[in-house]
Amino acid sequence: MTADEATFELADCLYFMLAAVPRIKDDTGRLSNDQFLADRQAARQVRDAGVLNIGKPGEIAGDISSHFPEFAASNVDFPVDRLYRMRNQLYHGCHAINYAIVWATCRAGVPALERWRCAEIGTTVSTDGAAGREPQTGDSSGRGG
Repeated sequence: MTADEATFELADCLYFMLAAVPRIKDDTGRLSNDQFLADRQAARQVRDAGVLNIGKPGEIAGDISSHFPEFAASNVDFPVDRLYRMRNQLYHGCHAINYAIVWATCRAGVPALERWRCAEIGTTVSTDGAAGREPQTGDSSGRGG
């Protein structure tokens, strides 16, 4: 998804970002750190899924910075810049991914993102993947609505 102010509202972007959290937890929650870092097919598939799903909030964070800079500036506790930098490292530096950092992000950074609440729109994400609100415009396919 690439946000466009005419297609997506800020609340939609936040919803899409936070909706990735349960997928990340589901992808990585079944493995220990040693299993995640092991060089076995199952571990590689989980790492790949984790990288993809961590990158999604980062992509949306870039959209928020571009299209809603006032939100990013006024919510300094929300890691928009860090999320986007991590997305860039994962997607553009894929030959040099440090999976120990990916694991640490899945275990510490993602739950922190999950706990973050946007009081002005009332967004929360439950552990079953259901978000506290549905997008008002568009959908996750980027087609708009």
